[in-house]
Amino acid sequence: MGWLEGCKRIIGFDGCFLKGMCKGELLVAVGKNGNNQMFPIAWAVVETKHSWTWFIQHLSADLELGDGFNLTVTSDSQKGLIPAIENLQCKDEFARLGMLGRNICEYVLDYNKELWVRAYFSPVSKCDVVENNMCEAFHSWIVVPRHKSIITMLEEIKHKVMTRTVDMRRFAETLITDISPIARMNLEENKDAFRRCKVLWNGDNGFEISDGDIRHIVDLREKTCTCRTWMLRGIPCPHAICSLYHLGQNPDGLVEH
Repeated sequence: MGWLEGCKRIIGFDGCFLKGMCKGELLVAVGKNGNNQMFPIAWAVVETKHSWTWFIQHLSADLELGDGFNLTVTSDSQKGLIPAIENLQCKDEFARLGMLGRNICEYVLDYNKELWVRAYFSPVSKCDVVENNMCEAFHSWIVVPRHKSIITMLEEIKHKVMTRTVDMRRFAETLITDISPIARMNLEENKDAFRRCKVLWNGDNGFEISDGDIRHIVDLREKTCTCRTWMLRGIPCPHAICSLYHLGQNPDGLVEH
């Protein structure tokens, strides 16, 4: 119920092996709440890799996912071979990446670009993460219970999740605005960054924003910017904020998370 009513449309899947006398694997599904924090959704102890199908089928039914439309999934196991990226804007970044070690760029480019390059991400989930750290955080959070017997482990995980749910609910009740703390922090950072921008207005909803040597096009009606940060995060980027301030408008009301 919490995921359906208050979380981003993104789910991370991961599995870890049990550390105690009872062997098996713990499958987990973790989401992100409106404050960009982990939201444990489901977990199950299984014996074989084929249990992923069973796990996801039950999860899909419980969360009413249907055909998965408008859902973003993260996982550490998705791999695929693709041709090298031809986007020249990535050239400098790959040059810097290549300095970190031998064959790093070649290794990265073995993955489907739509799974790790933000330029290809869908803006539906309002989340631009390129890793599966929310699942890793969950595993670290339950590292002590994972060393115990299965029943004891599941009971302790349940108790930890129940306590966390109550704590997060109490925390949410202390908020005085509809903007979560992390979203507010990102918004304020963008408000500071807009000062380096220069604006040209077409007299309607279109703006051309100069950010150093780079120019971006902002459309306030469509809520888009060519930097794509606004669409991916749901938080007005410095270029959108520059446009809004030019019209004397407050960007706070355009935050989506």
